[in-house]
Amino acid sequence: MRAWVLRDTRGPASYALERVEDPEPGPGEVRVRLRASALNHLDLWVAHGLPRPPCLPHVSGADG
Repeated sequence: MRAWVLRDTRGPASYALERVEDPEPGPGEVRVRLRASALNHLDLWVAHGLPRPPCLPHVSGADG
């Protein structure tokens, strides 16, 4: 799949659209196919480290 990946917290230019492995659903989860997604204000703040992502690289985007 393609995803916006954040590799450091120096700002929005730190995002890159990359190919990543498809995540496997866990117990009680399902996989859905998205046609479009978006980065929101929280993703822009995370790009500045506010709040700092739990780990880097970080796959952003909760708006699908």
